[in-house]
Amino acid sequence: MNGRPLKWTGRTAAVLQESLYMSNYRFAERIGVAVRTVAAWHEKPRSSPNYEIQEALDTLLATSDDRTKERFATLFPLATTPGIGQGPAEDAERVVPQWSGELGQLLMHAFRMTQEAFAEHLGVSVRTVGKWAAEPDCVPRADMQQILDTAYMQAPEPVRARFAHLLPSPDAPPVQPQAVAPAPAAVDPVVAQMAAEMALMQARIDSMQEQMGALALRLLAS
Repeated sequence: MNGRPLKWTGRTAAVLQESLYMSNYRFAERIGVAVRTVAAWHEKPRSSPNYEIQEALDTLLATSDDRTKERFATLFPLATTPGIGQGPAEDAERVVPQWSGELGQLLMHAFRMTQEAFAEHLGVSVRTVGKWAAEPDCVPRADMQQILDTAYMQAPEPVRARFAHLLPSPDAPPVQPQAVAPAPAAVDPVVAQMAAEMALMQARIDSMQEQMGALALRLLAS
């Protein structure tokens, strides 16, 4: 750095994205490229963007606020020093090309949160988080991918470090789904209302029978 133009690579572009706390979609929109282009930088960190994109990245960095520049300056040496951030775990610690149910669960564990707390943190239902535990190979839809991107990029450094540590190695066997109890069948609102009315009628009948029994006893005693 030191005032010299940067030679941008997929890795250093990802560092700028991380410094801005942006999802793939927002970062792509900001520099005027396709989302798949940003995703390709994550998958191929040594790739080199073309000249026009290099200029767009230069402009974005130059016009960023001081805190973003400081964060980028801190992360930049780690991304460009040989031997640092080159292994599978370190690469995944910086970017997640595609979230799965398994990775969503690992992020939850990295936050040290329960399913309920993690669902609230993400702004989704507990059932959605529970599905990731039951179906680790599932791929969340596009909007959920962005939610997880944001949660990951805005996570404190200890959380990100734990996430990198929890990532399975490439040689690890596939995760088996956990046994979960079947979800109760949805109850039709009309059926539920009828059941409630029948229960109320039965309670009234029971009360009337008790009153009639008490009356009969008084008649016999008179």
